[in-house]
Amino acid sequence: MTSGAAEVPHQAGGGEVTSTYPSPAPSAAASFVPPVSGGHSLIDLLWRNSEAAMAVLDGDRVVRHANPAAAALLNDLGIGVGQRMQRFGRQVRPVRSGPDQHPAVDESVESAPVEKVLGGATLSRELVDVSLGPNSGPRRMLLSGQPIELDDGTAGALMIWTDITDSWQSAERSRNELARLARLLEGASDYAIIMLDGCGKVHSWSAAAERMQGYSHEEAIGLPYASFFDAADQASGLPGKILADAQALGKIHVEGKRVRQDGSVFWAHASISAMRDEHGRLQGYVKVTHDVSEQRALQQASQELTELLEERVAERTVELEQKNADLAAVNAELEAFSYSVSHDLRAPLRAMSGFARIMTEDYGEQMPAEALHYLAKVTENAEHMGNLIDALLSFSRMQRQQMQSRAIDMAALARECWNALEPAREGRQIEFVVAPLPPAYGDRRLIQQVWMNLLDNAIKYTGKKESARIEVRAEVAEQDEPARPGPDPLPVPDTVMYLVKDNGAGFDMRYVAKLGQVFQRLHHNEEFTGTGIGLALSQRIVQRHGGQLSAVGEPGVGATMGFTLPSPGGDLR
Repeated sequence: MTSGAAEVPHQAGGGEVTSTYPSPAPSAAASFVPPVSGGHSLIDLLWRNSEAAMAVLDGDRVVRHANPAAAALLNDLGIGVGQRMQRFGRQVRPVRSGPDQHPAVDESVESAPVEKVLGGATLSRELVDVSLGPNSGPRRMLLSGQPIELDDGTAGALMIWTDITDSWQSAERSRNELARLARLLEGASDYAIIMLDGCGKVHSWSAAAERMQGYSHEEAIGLPYASFFDAADQASGLPGKILADAQALGKIHVEGKRVRQDGSVFWAHASISAMRDEHGRLQGYVKVTHDVSEQRALQQASQELTELLEERVAERTVELEQKNADLAAVNAELEAFSYSVSHDLRAPLRAMSGFARIMTEDYGEQMPAEALHYLAKVTENAEHMGNLIDALLSFSRMQRQQMQSRAIDMAALARECWNALEPAREGRQIEFVVAPLPPAYGDRRLIQQVWMNLLDNAIKYTGKKESARIEVRAEVAEQDEPARPGPDPLPVPDTVMYLVKDNGAGFDMRYVAKLGQVFQRLHHNEEFTGTGIGLALSQRIVQRHGGQLSAVGEPGVGATMGFTLPSPGGDLR
């Protein structure tokens, strides 16, 4: 090295790296280099403390000198001063930015920057990628190169790399964010995005704002915010108040009528945010507007419909109150009728029956047999009429009777009713079978009447059977359980069906629709006596409990009567 250069030792990568800088020769230009305290020149300080990596290469690309930043960079690559930079040259890749913003690497020119400088060309801030190894990502750098003459008179190169990776990544993130925001604004077709300056005038106008409010971008720029309000709102100072609230609160939401360029009015919901710089100074406003005219119309229609429904409900309430009053009057009349039937009609029946009995007893010996037969018919029909009146009164009272529901032991209740009907089966041998029955929930007195009617019918219609059999059992029908074919009534899902089966006279299924109708009977009174009220009464009781009465039968084979009831707590098992 010539006497015109100074050497400063620098340690890197386990070996001694010599950081060398040329000493300024005495010349007119040297007077412009200010002296630095400590015996070091300004060039020495720049060489040592520069963040840029600077290295001097000879014609064979051997590193002659490197400043500390370059020494650290070369050390990461396993290259020291005095070593050839062939590997490093392959890892410096020129970058060409394409439309997709990704680097385009040309493998054929990996070491071209160094070759260019050694060939006499000057490079200024060429963008390159430098790979520091397999465990580190590429670093983006600006490369500059200056051809120089070395101490031995041969050509060399001063290469300078400036690491701009962090700033490049930050700029790349900003570009991506701007691109994303641009796509967002373009895709927000239902939201008009408007930027206002600090004075409340339009500074930016999106495509959706053009479609929503009718102003083109050129027409909208510079318009005051108040231009989009009707005359009444402008006169009241509403636009200024909205911006003042946004400035004070930072962000507000408003909803109201807005005016398009053609004068048409629409209903808008807007979010307005105040923008400030890092010192808190107001820079402008961002306004996002959504046309809610359709939603507003639906809301108005809903409100009108609600008011109409409330009016109809009020009218219906008045009608129901009137019907309740009418029903109360009917019930009062029915009570009066029941009283009349109970007292006024019974007196003539008792008189007819009594006089017929007196005539039979006092004048029976003087009357022909045919007359006595007629008197017996009068007495019999009077008693039957009395029974009909009693049954009708029971039916009427049941309709008005208040229900008192509770859990019912159905097996115990069925046996209790069977024992109470002992007079009806006096002198007969009837096989009575009661299977385990699920409990029920209802009015025990009314359900007792149902069991009494069904068991009494079974006893009556097996009267002509020498070996009579009556069976009581129950079936549970789940919701997803298919209907089972058989001689019993079809089960109703989610209910318990209680069945009374007999082997008596049965009935023709063609007339099953008559069951449950008042005074409707499937057998003549001469064959089996009855009033035709029992099943009708049972039907009403079961219906009041939310169930239904049904039956199947076959003449001469028997019948099965069933009624359904909800199970306590909904647990059918």
